[in-house]
Amino acid sequence: MKLQLSNVLFALLIVLIVISGVIGYLAGSQNTATTYRETLTLTATVTTPITYTTTLVKTATVTETATPTPPKDTFTLTSWNTTVYHAVPCLYVTFRTKATVMLKLIGPDGAGKDSKIVSPEESGAYLYIAGFCETPSVGTYKLVVSTLFGTVFERNLTFNGYSVEVKSSKVRKSWNDFSQGTINGVELIISNNGDMPTYLKEIRLSIAGREDTAYADKWLVVGEVNVNVMPLLIGIPPGKHEMKIELLNDKDNLLDRKIVEVTFP
Repeated sequence: MKLQLSNVLFALLIVLIVISGVIGYLAGSQNTATTYRETLTLTATVTTPITYTTTLVKTATVTETATPTPPKDTFTLTSWNTTVYHAVPCLYVTFRTKATVMLKLIGPDGAGKDSKIVSPEESGAYLYIAGFCETPSVGTYKLVVSTLFGTVFERNLTFNGYSVEVKSSKVRKSWNDFSQGTINGVELIISNNGDMPTYLKEIRLSIAGREDTAYADKWLVVGEVNVNVMPLLIGIPPGKHEMKIELLNDKDNLLDRKIVEVTFP
């Protein structure tokens, strides 16, 4: 009888040791973010078999954070046109925005041209489309508007370029029996019927075998522009002559050519 009691006590001691190990395992696994269920069966055999069952249950809480989605009407583009601002060609856009947004303009070549952050208090912005005194490229530009949470607006804007025409001309001339005819000034009214500006770099003039180049340094924005240059053409003989006027931009492209009649004396 004493031997059986000793065996029972010994079996209970083993069970307590095992349960302590399980509790230690449970305490060391509290930071695991996995939910599981385990069943541990420990069996000690004495005169009568005794079975001990321990069930371990552990739970974890998962929190998901949703990214706010801006309203679809956060930004509204109301108008756009090309112009020149501080001698740099620009796209001027007007808009309404309900949040602070970033405007980004991408050129026809896929490269970013300019970007600007605007607030709800603003209604217009200039975005550069080329460099200082540089004729911009024709093609399709993309306006992308975004907030901290992503893009809220996109629009492709296509421009066909400039279309320049000399509408009228006025020649300042003089006559001297010794030096003969002189032209020392030309006034032009130039129309740009396109949708982009171009930089008028120079005007070349030729008459009766005489030639001169007058530097214009003038932006031809969409619409009409008055241009005055001061060439110097001297020694023009008497009679009726044709004077050729050629307009060239910063890329040395011929914008327009006009022939006018000039008579001396």
